Amino acid sequence: MSRRLPTELLTLIVGLTPADALYALRSANRTLRALATPGAFRAVRCTGTVKSTAGMLNVLASELREHVEEVHYRDWYATEESDTIDLSPEQEDEELIRINLNSALALLHTLPSLHTLSLTFAPTYDETLHADFEPNDPSASLELQFSTFETLAKLTPAPALRTFVLENLTPFPHPIDADPRFLGIMRDLRELTITTASDLTLEGAIFQDPITAFFTATFPPVLEAPQHTLTSLTLFFDQNIGAVPGLALGRLHYPHLERLALTRVLFDQETGVEAFITAHAATLQCLELMLCKISMPESTAVPLRTWAQIYGAFSERLENLTELEVMDDTEKREEEGAEEYGVLLKRRPIRYVAWDSGWGWGAWFAEEQEFSEDGDGGEGEGEDSGAGSGVFRITLAVQAVAGDEDALDALIKVVRQRAISHTEATY
Repeated sequence: MSRRLPTELLTLIVGLTPADALYALRSANRTLRALATPGAFRAVRCTGTVKSTAGMLNVLASELREHVEEVHYRDWYATEESDTIDLSPEQEDEELIRINLNSALALLHTLPSLHTLSLTFAPTYDETLHADFEPNDPSASLELQFSTFETLAKLTPAPALRTFVLENLTPFPHPIDADPRFLGIMRDLRELTITTASDLTLEGAIFQDPITAFFTATFPPVLEAPQHTLTSLTLFFDQNIGAVPGLALGRLHYPHLERLALTRVLFDQETGVEAFITAHAATLQCLELMLCKISMPESTAVPLRTWAQIYGAFSERLENLTELEVMDDTEKREEEGAEEYGVLLKRRPIRYVAWDSGWGWGAWFAEEQEFSEDGDGGEGEGEDSGAGSGVFRITLAVQAVAGDEDALDALIKVVRQRAISHTEATY
């Protein structure tokens, strides 16, 4: 009597085995090797070390490449291990890592089943900016970013990616970002995720100029490339992006967009974010707004558009929205409590910001605006429709934003009810 398990049962076992255990399973016997190999190399991952990038290159250059559906690169300093393990100088050779990684990426067009590419760069902004900084003298991390894009641009034919993830992208302009050959790999994308890593401690126009140039000139073509196919868009910025640095979403349209996730994108007339979102009402099902704020125009006492108005528009127009997540930025605020407790630390939401050309975006709170009695000077100065005193104008500002919380609660209730109705209709 045979003591071997049926192939069907072995296939089921292999299918339930975690990916990292499939490599060991391959060494058991020839049958398990054949069954486990496709799953073991379906997703190829490497970290930014010499050994790991060389391993990825070896896999993609071998017959195993026919099984590869996903390729993931993560910089060593973007891994949890980097907090506790120090690399040897041999494993941290930046030039060799760059050569290995680009040699591996140069083979992507030979992978018949590839549909996902994820590149996670260093989580720091390493550029030493000064008056005569030149883009052809980048840091090692930025050079790696530029070189990988140049490698992808050379792929012929361009791989038909469905998912493209760029994490910790250094927002620094480079012609390759708008190169039609590089943009060609995005022509069939369904999901696009982009996160940035910049330095919020740098102040002054000279440090913002490259970031501004990136968002106004070289970044828009990346968003435009997959307009006809994209179903999911995630934009995570590590600083507020709006009129400064400029990013105009209002002129984009994705006919099939179902999911949109935005982090630190400012709502204002320049970005056109509200109009962008409502323009996708026919298809949009999931919306995430994380740490997003409304930017205050200069010399105005009240916002031109409040969150209460925006949430109200969403409630009315986003008829297919069944998933919603909103998270406000917050700041600690000292408030006097009962005598026995002394000073209390409370958090309050930051929903509005104002621009300071010498520093950047700063939190705007209606109750803290300062006006002179004669209406001249002071933060938030502007037309007040005949209001004669600063106190009265502050009251107007407070009243303008008073309904934000209730409007969000109402929107959540509407979305929840639509989700229930959608589920009931499905079953």
